[in-house]
Amino acid sequence: MTIYMEMSGSLVSGIIRYKVGRNKQVQISRDIIFPQLRKYTKSNESMYRAYLRNEYADEVLPTITVSQKKFEPGILDSIRINGKISFYFKERNGIRLVRSFFPAMDSRCFVEKWSLINTGKTAQTLTIGATAFNQQEEGWLGTYYRNIFSDAASNVTIMPGEKYDFGVYFTAQLNNEAAPATQLPALEHNRNLFLDSLANNLVVNSPNKVINTLFYFSKIRAAESIFKSRLGLVYSPGVVVIM
Repeated sequence: MTIYMEMSGSLVSGIIRYKVGRNKQVQISRDIIFPQLRKYTKSNESMYRAYLRNEYADEVLPTITVSQKKFEPGILDSIRINGKISFYFKERNGIRLVRSFFPAMDSRCFVEKWSLINTGKTAQTLTIGATAFNQQEEGWLGTYYRNIFSDAASNVTIMPGEKYDFGVYFTAQLNNEAAPATQLPALEHNRNLFLDSLANNLVVNSPNKVINTLFYFSKIRAAESIFKSRLGLVYSPGVVVIM
């Protein structure tokens, strides 16, 4: 069974699809949507769904090697959903991995954060390959540029008990607009501030914990589905924003 989770900022939306096999290996894909960037449509396509959109599998991620061997995540340990979605993997060869997904709140950027934790007793040296994808196409508003890249260092040494974080960024630009800011701590901090504000306002505290959780998740989806447009803010949980 494939699970879907959508998360949005004011200029981007991402649908994370994942499936966990019997061996607890997880398959993840990212459907990245830029709702304001309208594409030219074919005769059999709906103009209302004609936004810049692509799905990406793990092939876009950088390759990591440890001791001249490709690093493979351990089996899936747990998943946390709290306005972000994080996959926690069990330790393998002294390294534990956490992968988290969330949107930028006010720019055309979707983030995948990798946290590599050294659980062993000796330093771990990693080599991380580059990720670079660039594409452009013409649309209703001009030229659209899509980019996927990572800010990981090419060589990293992680001491015992410490961790190394890096981001993989899925971005878009319109014509000559500036590239979205991709400072991982700031992007995650802004998402956390948004989620904290929702957690502390309009709280339902019923005897049923399932209802409480459902209400909290509903608040997130309702509050994040507000997109910027030329006519002002548009509420669109189905990601249909016409510029």
